Amino acid sequence: MIYAVLEGDSIREIRAGDPSRRGIDNFVVLPADHQVRPGTQRTCYNDRWQLRPIPELLADGLLQAPEGMIWDEQIGNWRSATEAELVADGRRELQEREVLDGDYVRPLTPNELVQRNVATTQEREAIERQTATRRLQQLDQASTRPLRAIAAGVATEQDRAKLQEIETEAQQLRERLRQPLPGRAQKTAKAPTAKTTRRKTRTSKLRSPQKDTAS
Repeated sequence: MIYAVLEGDSIREIRAGDPSRRGIDNFVVLPADHQVRPGTQRTCYNDRWQLRPIPELLADGLLQAPEGMIWDEQIGNWRSATEAELVADGRRELQEREVLDGDYVRPLTPNELVQRNVATTQEREAIERQTATRRLQQLDQASTRPLRAIAAGVATEQDRAKLQEIETEAQQLRERLRQPLPGRAQKTAKAPTAKTTRRKTRTSKLRSPQKDTAS
């Protein structure tokens, strides 16, 4: 009889014989075609004690891929991983100034750095504007009661002070929302082309006063 001696969920060793004669009580009997290896977890195997598919072991964290390698289902073996695959697998972290370009990681160009900074600023600005808009809605609701009191002629100094406080904050928020978005391209005058310059020259000649030819 072939059996595996267990230690918790780990396979400690593989033996043959009668475990009861050796006083072993934590064991499992293995079939002749088992694939069990000492030092592995029993969860690495199916109910027939065959090794589970490698993708399942990787997904469950029971197997660690070799350095720089990835399991390829098409060839059924390990192969060298691209930088993009390592990033997708979580084994390669993109740095702040890096970007994926196809299968490889490359540094950002100066122009891409500017564009990223603008995009980050615009995202932050959008969040701030949404927050300001929601706050304006809250202030509008908060102003309902003091406004009704004023309209009914029963407002107190506290109502008027509260309304003034609401209006001051609302005015600041409106001013904030009126500011242009950062990074928005400003319109610039087009440089004159040769065709435009010739047209302006001809127009100037037509509009200029004729010389007096009288003697």
